[in-house]
Amino acid sequence: GKIKEPVYIVITVLTLLPVHLLRLAFFCLVLVFLLFPGPPDEFQMINFILMLKGSQFISSGLFMMARGSMSYFGCFACCKANMGECISENGPGASDSLSLGVIDYLGSIVLPWVAFHWLPRSQKHVMRAYVGRRNSLDEVAEEDEEAAETGGASLAAAL
Repeated sequence: GKIKEPVYIVITVLTLLPVHLLRLAFFCLVLVFLLFPGPPDEFQMINFILMLKGSQFISSGLFMMARGSMSYFGCFACCKANMGECISENGPGASDSLSLGVIDYLGSIVLPWVAFHWLPRSQKHVMRAYVGRRNSLDEVAEEDEEAAETGGASLAAAL
């Protein structure tokens, strides 16, 4: 499936790199593509929120934790005599920009809320048809029209 597609691999690696603002810029661009020119698809908006938060957990959570642990280990392994000085110069957060980190953090909060805000205005663009369903196509079309009129039903269920 997707793992054989080189473009998918490049995009996934870009979103998982622990570089401040790279993931945020990518997902901001994806959100703009979802919102404009018309009403977004409900599934894609929910998928956007889940992918953004999942990549945040991996890149800003697990990868940054591993990076910080390795910098502590490097100071422990190389500079046991001056470990406090090594940690203050080379430890986690010593070379990272605070302003970029704060912008990345706030962007990771604001983007999902913007997507969540647009969720009631979303529509279901795919007709539901299940294998083995006994309803006629007209009944399925009527159910889909009702679901499209109440786009963002998952928002009401969440509240």
